[in-house]
Amino acid sequence: MADEKNQDEQAGAKKPGLLDNKVVVLGGVVALQLVLAVVLTTVVIVPQFGASQAGMSEEALEVGEPEEMGVLLSLGEIIVTLRGDGGKDSYLRITVDLELVDQASSELAATRLPVLRDTVIMALTDRSAEDLNRPEGMKGLRDELMRRLAAKLPEHALRHIYFSDLVIQ
Repeated sequence: MADEKNQDEQAGAKKPGLLDNKVVVLGGVVALQLVLAVVLTTVVIVPQFGASQAGMSEEALEVGEPEEMGVLLSLGEIIVTLRGDGGKDSYLRITVDLELVDQASSELAATRLPVLRDTVIMALTDRSAEDLNRPEGMKGLRDELMRRLAAKLPEHALRHIYFSDLVIQ
């Protein structure tokens, strides 16, 4: 009788199979996801966002010598009242630095510093705080300043404009 009861218990209790172990199943799922992610990244995503998609030539991707830095000229700190929407005044404190092609261009620009500062001030007072708080607003400001300041300097003297300090209040 005891033997029959023992045999019934052994027959009722199955031996745990490979899929019954939750740790093994979970590990297999994670490993499969990892392999799938690597394959999708290398086969699908990377080719779509490669050099041709970004608009860069393969020559530009090759590591070469860094481009030579121009001469920096600071226009100093500028504080302006921004165009208000709804009667609320906003103030902008900004420091603008110009990158010029060479020392001669920098010296010429230094003699025209009041004209360059006035150009920046006039461009800034046309903007509102809402305009400048959007990313495309800052890019638009930089493009407008490039255009306006390049007109005040010799041709191709201005390389870039940098905002080293910007506070809107």
